[in-house]
Amino acid sequence: MLKYFRIPLLFLFIASAIGVFLRWQFISPTPGVNYTFFLHAHSHIMFLGWIFNALYFAFTFNHVEPGEHKIFQNLFIVLQFLVVGMMVSFPLQGYGLYSILFSTLHTFGAILFAFLFYKKTKRLKTISIWYAHTALIFFIISTIGPFSLGYLMANGLGQSKWYYFSIYYYLHFQYNGFFIFGIFSLFFEFLERKEIHFNFEKAKAIGRLMALSCVLAYLLSILWSRPGLPFNIIAGSSAIIQIYAFVRFVLLLKINFKPIRNNISKASYLFLRIVLFSFALKLLLQLLSSHPDVAQLTYEWRPVVIAYLHLVLLGVISLFLFTWYSEMNFIGKFSGEKTLILFLISFTGMEMCLILTPWWSTFSTYLVLPASQYIFFFSIILSFSCLLLYCYSLTKKTDKNHV
Repeated sequence: MLKYFRIPLLFLFIASAIGVFLRWQFISPTPGVNYTFFLHAHSHIMFLGWIFNALYFAFTFNHVEPGEHKIFQNLFIVLQFLVVGMMVSFPLQGYGLYSILFSTLHTFGAILFAFLFYKKTKRLKTISIWYAHTALIFFIISTIGPFSLGYLMANGLGQSKWYYFSIYYYLHFQYNGFFIFGIFSLFFEFLERKEIHFNFEKAKAIGRLMALSCVLAYLLSILWSRPGLPFNIIAGSSAIIQIYAFVRFVLLLKINFKPIRNNISKASYLFLRIVLFSFALKLLLQLLSSHPDVAQLTYEWRPVVIAYLHLVLLGVISLFLFTWYSEMNFIGKFSGEKTLILFLISFTGMEMCLILTPWWSTFSTYLVLPASQYIFFFSIILSFSCLLLYCYSLTKKTDKNHV
């Protein structure tokens, strides 16, 4: 299983390259290209080819005995063929027969992984495995969203609010459930690996608060439909619970500050601080979005929504996974850290442009070029940094004693 650690990075580069192509469509649309079809390919490869693969590999590497890797390795290979199938079929047909077939089979394969992983690790009693199990539960919960789309389409509800509710349901429980709990699992496992001790019950209590708030916070994704003030109140309460859990997590880190600081590189320490800042910003934005007027504005301003999704996907999830890859010596610390600085520059620039897009005309005198051209430029740099990370991973040799 260890030899497959490079595959997620390869799909990350492919997804970022498709992102560059999508950004080019805002400057000079390519004849015959369906933007939405390529957008589906971009999101599926980023979710399943990059993050799901990275967590699949990390969970197996961290918690499953090497002698039991064979079945996980075979399933992993099958899932890669399905991701490639989606990579080809989505640009050609969008949600068509083959793309739905590949994505459905991948979902069943992922659920099989969740059950196999639980079976092999259910006797482990660490906080990292608790977070890993919770992450996979949220993945299974998220699959209700795409499975409900078939019913909605068959009953002529393809453009109704329920259709979008299903999509946001999937996105929410992937972003805020599977992804977030997944990286928390990796973080706590890293502390366990370094024999950095922390309060088990406090860490688990934080996870329970996060899980509760994650379920309630789904309402934040549907406030644009104006369901009523009670929904805003519950959604706002979920955001407050999340912030409270985050504060407790920071206090838990503070107790173990010196051991953590002494066991990672200076660059990784900086990157983790940026991840924490990005996560705190995410929670603040969620709290603000519980206000009815803010919820409606964010729904109408698509560039701002994309900026938020990128904040979570790149500034929190991906940056943490990069740091984990670096600390596990899968990409080489020195080269990887320099590349991550390039990634951060491009990510920050792209975020700023997306946020300012609704007001770009106000500053057009000073900014000279349209927002789309700046975003395209930063997306090229970001994709190039992803390519470098993959190339650096090719220089690393692994063995059974690898970190």
